[in-house]
Amino acid sequence: MGTIIVYFIYCIIVAPIAFLISVILNHYYILNLLMILISAFVVATPFYLFINFLHAASIPDPWWKMYSHFSTILLTIVPAFFYWICLKWFARKI
Repeated sequence: MGTIIVYFIYCIIVAPIAFLISVILNHYYILNLLMILISAFVVATPFYLFINFLHAASIPDPWWKMYSHFSTILLTIVPAFFYWICLKWFARKI
């Protein structure tokens, strides 16, 4: 249950920041799936480090090893991908 709560909080934090980044990128006409995925990784890195610090009271050494687990990458890519799908779907509605 704790993992679901953490993932829910992650989605709540990432969605507004990803939206803000996508508005800025859309202004320059470079908004695409790759940019959304990159921004999701940029936002997810401090979040994962903070969560790891809360659970283990330390930051992994080296810190980028947290992305060696497939689940961490999947937890970052899935919300970003669905956010991109929603952007494409709403763009067709307008």
